Amino acid sequence: MDGTIVTCPMHHVQFDVSSGQALNQPVPVHIDEPLPTGWARSMGHFGMLMQHTSVCDIKTFLVKIDGGTIHVEIE
Repeated sequence: MDGTIVTCPMHHVQFDVSSGQALNQPVPVHIDEPLPTGWARSMGHFGMLMQHTSVCDIKTFLVKIDGGTIHVEIE
């Protein structure tokens, strides 16, 4: 998490937790060095799967911290 932006470690999709807005589509990890053949093939398949992954905004809830208690407003 960086400020109000949380990033999915697998899909690299980013969300703004203050609004729930999805900020981007899944992207493959950029790797500058060559991968072993098996890994390169797997990453190619992973990239093809990510092309078909859809992203939507996430639901957010009002949160208040009161001392050691966390209050979450649920509709």
